Amino acid sequence: MTDMEFIKTKTSKIDPVVKKDKQTPNFVIERNSRVNEEIGNAYLKSLSESLSGILDRLDEQIEILTNFLQDNQLSTDPKMLLIPDKNGCEFISVDELVTVKGEGKYSQLFLKDGSIRVVTKSLKEIAEMVDCNQFCQTHQSWMVNKKDIKRIQPDRHRIITKTDQEIPIARSMMASVKAKFRLI
Repeated sequence: MTDMEFIKTKTSKIDPVVKKDKQTPNFVIERNSRVNEEIGNAYLKSLSESLSGILDRLDEQIEILTNFLQDNQLSTDPKMLLIPDKNGCEFISVDELVTVKGEGKYSQLFLKDGSIRVVTKSLKEIAEMVDCNQFCQTHQSWMVNKKDIKRIQPDRHRIITKTDQEIPIARSMMASVKAKFRLI
């Protein structure tokens, strides 16, 4: 008999309310109440641990499915990105992407509506997923959508986007940025 079967058997046999009569001493009533409470707590703890394990396995399966969908979907449709979130996965058009800031294994995606998505992909991985003619890497940790550039300030080593975001241009990348935009 498993612990769960034991608990179910014991809880179904114990009367939660012991009626006091002249022959039932107070310590028996208190003991039965404590036993019921301990069995209930053990049952809840076991149930909580089981549910926690199930949720952990579901999170792992969602991560595997998300990675699979990203790898397969992005290779067939370079105009869409599949972004995992707490409610599943969200499809975002690459055209909605203004800038990407890489931070090691993570990247922040800045969208036209002002929202930010954090993904577990490096800037290099994101760069491989999008059209290299549409995006320009300006810094080792920044990439910008060329369609969303409002102003380039070569003297300040900055790009200003249409959402008024200031993006740095690394000195070492200034020549390639000028070449992409045919700056004189």
